[in-house]
Amino acid sequence: MKTRVIAAIIAYFFMLIVSSCATMEEAEPFTQEKSNGEVAKPISTKAMIQEDSLQLIMAFQTNKKNMLLHQIKEVDGIIILDIVEEDIRDLNIPDSLYNWALRLVNSANSTMNQ
Repeated sequence: MKTRVIAAIIAYFFMLIVSSCATMEEAEPFTQEKSNGEVAKPISTKAMIQEDSLQLIMAFQTNKKNMLLHQIKEVDGIIILDIVEEDIRDLNIPDSLYNWALRLVNSANSTMNQ
């Protein structure tokens, strides 16, 4: 009896693993047919919106300008660019963009001191 229970549990987990590894096919976007027989533009589905959102998030997170802007910090009343040159090289940020951020920080500090 114990072997049957153990075999059933193992079979259940095997089916669970196999079903979780299965890939789902992409469904075609839903379209509506107009009264005159023409097919209207595809209607966005939840999956399409989610995919677009992920692409926007990835584009925002990999934007080098945003990376630098998020490293501008205020410490004791002084604005600094809190990133080291090693990180800039690792992130493949061009020197021109790094210099732009430095000018931005220097400009902000000069206007605060006036």
